[in-house]
Amino acid sequence: MTITNKGYYVLDAAGTLDASHHDIVHDLDFTVETRVDNDAPRSIYWYLTEGLKERSKTGEPITIISLDNVPQNSQSLKKALVQYIQASVSDSDALLAWVEANVDFLTTLVDRITPEVTAHFRKDATAYLGFEPGVVVGTEVFRQLVVEKGRFQVPAWEVVGVETVANIGSYWELKFLGLNAAHQVPAMVGQRIGATYIHEAMADPEIAYLLELFHVELGVILGDDLMAVYGPKIQRRFKDRAPMDTLRRVGARGTSKASERLAYTVERAYASSEGHKILKAPTFVFACYLLNLGNTDDLGNAFQQDDAEQHKLSDVYQQVLAWTRSEHSDNHGLAHLLRVIGESTRDNRFVVMAGKDGFVAELGWALKEITSAGTREAIRKLRSRVEATASPESK
Repeated sequence: MTITNKGYYVLDAAGTLDASHHDIVHDLDFTVETRVDNDAPRSIYWYLTEGLKERSKTGEPITIISLDNVPQNSQSLKKALVQYIQASVSDSDALLAWVEANVDFLTTLVDRITPEVTAHFRKDATAYLGFEPGVVVGTEVFRQLVVEKGRFQVPAWEVVGVETVANIGSYWELKFLGLNAAHQVPAMVGQRIGATYIHEAMADPEIAYLLELFHVELGVILGDDLMAVYGPKIQRRFKDRAPMDTLRRVGARGTSKASERLAYTVERAYASSEGHKILKAPTFVFACYLLNLGNTDDLGNAFQQDDAEQHKLSDVYQQVLAWTRSEHSDNHGLAHLLRVIGESTRDNRFVVMAGKDGFVAELGWALKEITSAGTREAIRKLRSRVEATASPESK
């Protein structure tokens, strides 16, 4: 299945079902016998639960896979489904025991950038194909699908290039950090310089350097040798102009991505280095996220973005600006603003990161440099700092 991130109704990466969401509440109350007019279930969980009830009568095993860009996608689906079954089925223990023995939830990794379908693309596709296709999706040339090995028979996916692996964890983290999180470099920083497309932002030498630094710093988590190979591949993909991918699409849901991708990356490196390493590149991009809350770039030009949480943070944006302009600003004040964001959006990671002094200090440096000197000059100063602290061997 592919139902997008929101289709899972989970509150966190652990797969905690948002049981109070109105769609889930609706489905918990829904029955075919008592439905009114054309009412229908709204979530995948109702259909899966009813289907598994029927499947359990046959005794035949089944494999369920998610192809969505959700951490531990199929496993998150399983955890949320278990909670739904517990809340909706009277004899849930019996059904869950059968599911545990007879249903595989195989985690997958899908890697292919699919930009927003524009009217111009539809016109070009129609001309190329010679007919009106109705539904058409454009992609980049690159494609990768990795699926975990399971207990039960599945189609021979390997024939068409699917990789089947025993442990997908390393594949997933590499893609999530090296591509998904790194994608926010051109998306969020590109907005500061007035760019529209990912390849346009990547043509800027400062942003290209920042992405390179992002990948180098990921070596703390994933290993320097691996990132020396993987990083340049992703950089080349982002520079490809063919997809015509927009900053607005990649940067959508900016607040959740600032947490789940940027802050998470900093948090992982902090843990991997036992608290000694604060990654500068993702922290710099996080600063751009905060400044982008004002929907204006370095020159004061307005841009649009799609962030459901943004309307809650207009006061925070003004306070961030005031903090950067104050001669008496300190890290405590900036940490307070991160906690306000966490409280407003019900996102614990903002609160957790507010307690990491090294991150708050690095974030404060980036915010002040960007607002005083501009984004490009701030990246140049960041580069000077990085090169000044590099060892002779790394130079």
